[in-house]
Amino acid sequence: MEKLISSQSSRDEDGLKAQEENLRKKNTELLEKLAVALEQLEFMKLSFAHN
Repeated sequence: MEKLISSQSSRDEDGLKAQEENLRKKNTELLEKLAVALEQLEFMKLSFAHN
């Protein structure tokens, strides 16, 4: 019984680690998209200022 609980706990921990890794990847993707959007916005502001 103790092995079963330990095994379940280990699987839960592995699942949480995988979830955390997926969230980190998603956060990185979103930050990269945000950086691109901010660069585009800055470019648009500069273009607008020159007209």
